[in-house]
Amino acid sequence: MANAHSLYQPLVRKARTKEYYAWHNMLARCYNKKDAAYYNYGARGISVCERWRSSFDYFVLDIGKSPTPQHTIDRINNDGNYEPGNVRWATRKEQANNRRASSAIRDAKTVEYMGEARTIASLAKQFGINPATIYARLKRGWAIQDSLSATEKPSPHILTFQGKSMTVTAWADELGMRPTTLFYRLSHGWTVEDALMTPPKLGR
Repeated sequence: MANAHSLYQPLVRKARTKEYYAWHNMLARCYNKKDAAYYNYGARGISVCERWRSSFDYFVLDIGKSPTPQHTIDRINNDGNYEPGNVRWATRKEQANNRRASSAIRDAKTVEYMGEARTIASLAKQFGINPATIYARLKRGWAIQDSLSATEKPSPHILTFQGKSMTVTAWADELGMRPTTLFYRLSHGWTVEDALMTPPKLGR
């Protein structure tokens, strides 16, 4: 059986196919800060899986060729990354319907803020921030207070507690817990003090 490289090598040589441009533009909007679409993708924390970042061949192998000239790539979960299982070829109408459904789910998500359960939509309206921006920041492990800031926080993974500033990973190592536990707590609205000082559950 031919490997992925030999299957799609002609496409790489021509570099003029719809699939190639879809792959190239996907990488640009996620990693090129000068790209016009970067703000809505890379700046929101949207990334491309390592398998596709390193190989156009695997990208085409996983999602196939575009069914028609009218199809473009679409993320099924619009707040998710470009990765197998979350990308498909879709028409403009299908993508518009998908964006509306994904936005409704995201905006209805609740987080704890000031001891109260609030939807992302209501917080976005209160603080004048795009709901997608708040959601992306929470996914990256930002504390809820930082996620509601109108400006980008230079180091979202630096935590300051009792006059001491360290990365989330360093705090986790010092306190004997997993970094993912801290990220989970912060993304669910825990204060820095509670996130650091609450002992992890067994196995966490």
